[in-house]
Amino acid sequence: MKTKIISITFLLLLIVTTGKAQNNAQTSSSRLFSIYSVSLITSWYKPSMNYWNNTFLPSAGSTDKFNGNLLFGGNITFNLPLHLGARVGVWYWQDKVNGGQDATFNSLRIGFTGFSLGAFYRYPKPVVYGISPYAGIEGSYFIIQNKYDVDGDVSKMSGYDISGMPFIGIERVFFQKLVIGLEYGYVLGRYRQDVETNEGSSNPKVSVNGHKMGITVGYKFP
Repeated sequence: MKTKIISITFLLLLIVTTGKAQNNAQTSSSRLFSIYSVSLITSWYKPSMNYWNNTFLPSAGSTDKFNGNLLFGGNITFNLPLHLGARVGVWYWQDKVNGGQDATFNSLRIGFTGFSLGAFYRYPKPVVYGISPYAGIEGSYFIIQNKYDVDGDVSKMSGYDISGMPFIGIERVFFQKLVIGLEYGYVLGRYRQDVETNEGSSNPKVSVNGHKMGITVGYKFP
């Protein structure tokens, strides 16, 4: 269901922005602000998850840890003056740990659904073999969804927070339309997790700091 929501959102954004770009192609404003590309993203993201890995899982008798997983998403990128650019996107990441034989739970699945907005600077000319470098910063509003299974009794929790990510990347255009790139970013953020134990309730911080490295494949507009 989450994947379908992301797909539908991305397609709606594509239809709206494509229509606007076509309608305004001959106006002077299009020279200052125009759609550059629509891309799909596949990245490896490994958030810290320090509370879960260092406190909760050991105390629950589990030897498993959150070790990172694939992140999927999409971006719509725009040209701005002075070799600047902007992008909006959606993404989804999840990971799961198992309790094991001696643990007090069966499994814990945590997922993030994010909506991002970023700005960057692209080097004016390709530096070598048609490759263009760029660098920028991005912010995300992300929704946290937990699914906790204890002997078949499943409880769900949800929340939200924000994160930031400086990033660098390189890209190359093939056949005048196909954009392929590599990008590295470091996510900075955290969220509060409500926890109920025999000792009472607590509200620990969960770090989502971590490396994110991935591949982008997209369509470049004229």
